[in-house]
Amino acid sequence: MDSIDNSTLDIHLTFNKPDNIFFPVWDKFHFSDTRIYMPVELPDWCSNVTGFAVLNSSGTYSQVIHVMEDFDQKKILHIEVDIPNSMYDSINYNITFRLDYEATRIWQNPLTEMERFNLSPNPANNEVVLTFNLKEKQDLMLSIYNCQEINVKSLKLKSLYQGEHKIIIPCEDLSSGTYFLKLNTNKENITRKFLILKN
Repeated sequence: MDSIDNSTLDIHLTFNKPDNIFFPVWDKFHFSDTRIYMPVELPDWCSNVTGFAVLNSSGTYSQVIHVMEDFDQKKILHIEVDIPNSMYDSINYNITFRLDYEATRIWQNPLTEMERFNLSPNPANNEVVLTFNLKEKQDLMLSIYNCQEINVKSLKLKSLYQGEHKIIIPCEDLSSGTYFLKLNTNKENITRKFLILKN
């Protein structure tokens, strides 16, 4: 699960065909399709789903159903995907959703304070500057992807100390377009969208 901003999450699911376990449910029972089901626990600040879209999948599907409910003081998103019966014997099925939601509060990452996690300028030209605050010493992986989800730049940041950081990322080799900067920590993935505009 990746946070895109304070009102958007990307959810990446792999439905592994189960063997004597409860989830995911994977069975032939729905209008000649195979329906796979998985409950996803959402962060407690998601108060209401306002948008839901499939970004990509590893195979065809006929429909995707989602329902959100409060259960045992948790917010659960029930996701059902109908795939052709010809895919029933597949080992797994991968699908990524984008979820827009109303937030009950500003999201706070366990390791970085989001109001101090900034990427500027945006739009950028020859470089972008990433500033953030770490609550503990750790290694980070910084990656940039284009809109085709191709990794165009990566940087491993080792043993960063607790506190404020400023990282300058050269962008001279990137053409004009939309990009996504992903920062992978030991416990969380944070993603920011930015634009490159060349003169």
